Amino acid sequence: LRRAARVRGDHPGIEFEGVTRSWATVEDRVARAAAGLRALGLQRGDRVAVLSENSTAFFELYWAAPWADLIMASLNTRWAMPEMIAALQDCAATALVVDAAFAPLAEQLVKACPSVRHVIYAGSDLAAAPSGARAYEALVAENQPLADQERGGGEVVHLFYTSGTTGQSKGAMLTSDNVFFTGLMIASPFALSAGANALCVMPMFHVGAGTFLVGLTFAASGIVIARRFDAADALKTIAERRITHSVLVPAMINQMLNSPNVESYDLTCMERLIYGASPMPPALLKRAMEKMPGVGFNQGY
Repeated sequence: LRRAARVRGDHPGIEFEGVTRSWATVEDRVARAAAGLRALGLQRGDRVAVLSENSTAFFELYWAAPWADLIMASLNTRWAMPEMIAALQDCAATALVVDAAFAPLAEQLVKACPSVRHVIYAGSDLAAAPSGARAYEALVAENQPLADQERGGGEVVHLFYTSGTTGQSKGAMLTSDNVFFTGLMIASPFALSAGANALCVMPMFHVGAGTFLVGLTFAASGIVIARRFDAADALKTIAERRITHSVLVPAMINQMLNSPNVESYDLTCMERLIYGASPMPPALLKRAMEKMPGVGFNQGY
């Protein structure tokens, strides 16, 4: 992130719902968010749980937590309440970040998880904030940038929870080295570069989105974040924002190809489409390749 701000500081970094921030601005906001987390009293290694749809704040917290020598824990937005509680108890989160979609659950989650001492509201509608929550934007605005605490090496920086397909969900511990080398693994074979303009529509609690975003930060690419997946919206964004790269699961690709008026969208801007997380039916891949003949398709797992 520091490199992205240094070499492409005045170029678009993150675009979300009409607001674009340069890489220099993203770095500054991350350092301020890190300072805000520490100002709440969080200490080295404390866990910051995030229960939110995709947003700029979610992306910033990917970096702000380790910047502040903390660990981010991503919670699956599709879980039932008992599963959310189990994960919060498992990681003994000190802070819980919620957006407007999940603000109504905060009180129940905090009541069931005594370790949670701080609720941070990352939504734009302050009237929807949980009682007693601190506004994420206030943490950014009210604090001076914190020097990077350089949490690194074998230290855990992210907890990504599994879906719990074969039992209770488990928190997969990703170290700084894990994240670093995954970023290289994503950036190189998928041809990410400073000229790329990528769409992140996968849910950011999922490691598929997480590794993609790290690779894009390595390359200092432009990143367009969608709050959630909608097939028609994704097609429109690709065409209008001239998206070059994206990561999707096969079910998303299928919905996009079956979307009404799919033929009316100009998708010739696309260069790479990375898919994974479930098997790709050969017939679906063939249809996708016919619709986007100039696109390089890559499977990742």
